[in-house]
Amino acid sequence: MRIEGQYIFIEHNPEEVWADLDTPEIIATCIPGVEKFEIVGENLYKAKIRIGTIIKGSYNADITVSKNNRSSFVLDINAEGTGFVNFVKLRAIATIKAHDSGALVHWEAEGEVEARGLIAAIGNRILPDVARRLVAQFFKSVEGQMISAPSP
Repeated sequence: MRIEGQYIFIEHNPEEVWADLDTPEIIATCIPGVEKFEIVGENLYKAKIRIGTIIKGSYNADITVSKNNRSSFVLDINAEGTGFVNFVKLRAIATIKAHDSGALVHWEAEGEVEARGLIAAIGNRILPDVARRLVAQFFKSVEGQMISAPSP
């Protein structure tokens, strides 16, 4: 599965968005369904995430965030997890650029989902839309954090 999309942070410049996406505590509170998030090392995290959509389950994820230099604003995120009936592996890259209204995040994700039963039969048609909604929910939550606690 390969999907992409974009999100515009209104009235926030790329540096502000980068700073928030580079803060583990913000990432932890903005991932949809996160139940537990721990820092294992520099840019290495473990998370327990519960998803109640088509890929329903509780996932233990290992997350690695690697970043290019701040001028290119690229985030490379790899996560793998297993749920009750599914396996999910994801690689996502997001670029952050200036936009008329603030900052534009363009993201691309490629992943594998291994499912059984009814989810396997219908999931491939529905899964891309569900994934886009989860990513949009993440960025909307990050923007909400920025509005409630603006950078100095």
